[in-house]
Amino acid sequence: MISTSARAGLSAIVALGFAAAAGAGLAAPGTDPSPPSRTVVYRDLDLSQPAGAQVMLTRIHGAAMAVCGPAPDMRDLERAKPYRTCVDDAEGRSVMSLGNASVISLYSGKAMPIRLAQGGRQR
Repeated sequence: MISTSARAGLSAIVALGFAAAAGAGLAAPGTDPSPPSRTVVYRDLDLSQPAGAQVMLTRIHGAAMAVCGPAPDMRDLERAKPYRTCVDDAEGRSVMSLGNASVISLYSGKAMPIRLAQGGRQR
């Protein structure tokens, strides 16, 4: 468990980059070529706990939706699929770049591993 003081000192962030879904073109001249991004701060979360990992995934999902642009109408299938791909790609890259086993496990839909204490034999 991360102590409150250590958690407050964390300054790590996850930057979500926009992943162009289906064949994005090059940026127009005079425009910023860097993809939109959103910073997700998690210094207030204990990512070793399931609740903290879940909150982090919720924040990542919200940021991914923000950088991928407004969600298209569900009936607009031509735009819905690239948007969903963008959100999925941004989430996946962000989770993997975070590198936290609890968040990755929850994102992957796998049960979080249980760590058992190993008793050392004294001789």
